[in-house]
Amino acid sequence: MKKRGPKSILTPQLQKHICESLEKCNTIKTAAAYCNVSERSVFSWISTNPSFAAAVSRAKAKAKLVKVIVDASPKDFRAACWLLERSYPGEYARTETRSRGTENGGLYHPV
Repeated sequence: MKKRGPKSILTPQLQKHICESLEKCNTIKTAAAYCNVSERSVFSWISTNPSFAAAVSRAKAKAKLVKVIVDASPKDFRAACWLLERSYPGEYARTETRSRGTENGGLYHPV
């Protein structure tokens, strides 16, 4: 049986744009307007497309974490940074490399 109604205009590129907008702490209404789709369409895709719903959920969660940093930074940002480093290591993890000494087989011996 064929699916009724018009074909969905949700593409991977459109999904990416919507999620990027949500990651910047925008509402679904704002993200939809930014992408020139209706808010109703976005909510319909969330209810009928599990992978889109999961992507939207991840984007909204990421926005909440970023908001935590912004809110906590005047006092102490270290806890929020730790959370971001562990939650999204590809984007927020430290990239510095530590080399081990070659003397003594790479073991550290304090003087």
